[in-house]
Amino acid sequence: MRPTKIKSIVAMLVAVSLVGCAVSQSDVNHAYDVANSDATKAMGSGPDSMALVEEVPTAFLGDRLVPVAYEATLPAVFREKSVVFPGNLPLSKIATFVSSATGYPVHLSPDVFIPREALIPRTNGGAAAQPSPMQASSIAKSNVEPVYAQPCICKAGQYLRGVTENLGLDWTFDGTTISISRFVTKTFTIAAIPGKVSIKSTMSKGTDTSTGNQSGGATGGTSGNTGSFSSVTSTGRDGTFDQVAIIQSELEKLKSPLGEVVVNPQSRLVMVRDTKEAVDRMGALLARENAISTRQVALRVRTLQIDMSKGSQAGVSADVVFNRISDGLKQYVITFTSPTSLATAAGGTVGLSVLKPGSPFEGTNAIISGLNTFGKTVQDNTQTKLTLNGLPVSIGSFETKGYLAATTPSVGSISGGSAGVPGLQPGSVTVGDFVNILPSVNDHNQIILSYWSDSSKLNGPFTTISTGSGDTLQQIQLPDIIGSKDDQTIALSDGQTVVLYGAVTNHYDGSSNNGIAGLSGNWNKGRTFQVIMLTATVVPSM
Repeated sequence: MRPTKIKSIVAMLVAVSLVGCAVSQSDVNHAYDVANSDATKAMGSGPDSMALVEEVPTAFLGDRLVPVAYEATLPAVFREKSVVFPGNLPLSKIATFVSSATGYPVHLSPDVFIPREALIPRTNGGAAAQPSPMQASSIAKSNVEPVYAQPCICKAGQYLRGVTENLGLDWTFDGTTISISRFVTKTFTIAAIPGKVSIKSTMSKGTDTSTGNQSGGATGGTSGNTGSFSSVTSTGRDGTFDQVAIIQSELEKLKSPLGEVVVNPQSRLVMVRDTKEAVDRMGALLARENAISTRQVALRVRTLQIDMSKGSQAGVSADVVFNRISDGLKQYVITFTSPTSLATAAGGTVGLSVLKPGSPFEGTNAIISGLNTFGKTVQDNTQTKLTLNGLPVSIGSFETKGYLAATTPSVGSISGGSAGVPGLQPGSVTVGDFVNILPSVNDHNQIILSYWSDSSKLNGPFTTISTGSGDTLQQIQLPDIIGSKDDQTIALSDGQTVVLYGAVTNHYDGSSNNGIAGLSGNWNKGRTFQVIMLTATVVPSM
């Protein structure tokens, strides 16, 4: 007998452990405590500020390579052998001195003799303007040999760098020949997605009413509109930009009158042929644009919704039937009937009945019912998206429901037979949450966010409207939708969390039903706590 009890207890423990895999009240309470704490902190004191300085306990390594000087990649003769160079030397003699000092031939490109004045935009009437191609070509044909006035006792590589930087030239070494030129050709890449980006957000509310039409009457005549009224208020933003086209226009402003810029939108490749000074300016601009465009932003949108309900139901019902008070009053029967109870069948009941035969209160029944309910519903929805700086990201969570939008009446037969089948026209309605976020990150990782949201849901079941009866009965369904729209711009630091929307809604309702022989009541209290939090983090790019 004892082993049987032990086996039964073990079986019950195994069953309880399996049941523990399901959701229990403690799980609901824990989820409520965590969500309520997060929402309260977010709506209360706000997020803590970030530390200005962070100490790294381990060795710190740079995340990118740093280029070395060009002379460091050349043979040793360019950086070890010192040469005496006198001042006021024309470029052709400089080439001879450098060739004798290094042992490598020096090639002078014909464009080094173009005067620097041909590369400066001309002014016309006080306004800056580019010279015409004919003027630029005529100036370019007048050859002028550059002269370097600075004497130097230095290395050959150091001297060449000083000469070219002073005269606006460029020099390179391909292993066998030193080349000096004024125009250089370089290629760059635009880190942007080709095509236009459109941003649009509109919120409107208004009324459009017409008073109807008036006919010409029995005598004929024309009919006209008796009047209409329209009042609409709208707000929002609308913008379109093409990043590749904008960068191309910026490069056109930086080039010299004799320079050329070609941009391939398909490959995002930029080919520039211009002076070294202009090409360096364009390269710095593209590096700056690419650094801004490739900043990645991780966006985490967390929606907390807590529904708490408290209900109380109570009722007292006494059905008192005096079957016999005394022998002289047998012919009277007094009955009290309690009103309909508002307490549900889930409430506990306590009953009292008089069962003693022949007692004065024989047949008396008294019932007391009571119920207290307390419910918690926690919804915690988190979505994370990753986007580049200046590019919008969309988040959508929706559902589509179908309904009967309209009916077309059937056409009866001329012979008086049965009518046809009415036509049905379906409709659909889409509800859900739609969020659009446009981030903009500056140099200090401060993030400016434009946030648009459109939230909607069905307000209960579809409403059925009917007209006619019998064969002429027509029914349609109408959806009842409630929602909200939000459009705001915020600024936050890297990793900071802000509350985009926070609301607390309290709802109270109660009803009672009282009578001579009983009373009952139903009281409910509801509280909805909804918070939308957004966290933006700058993610380092490759």
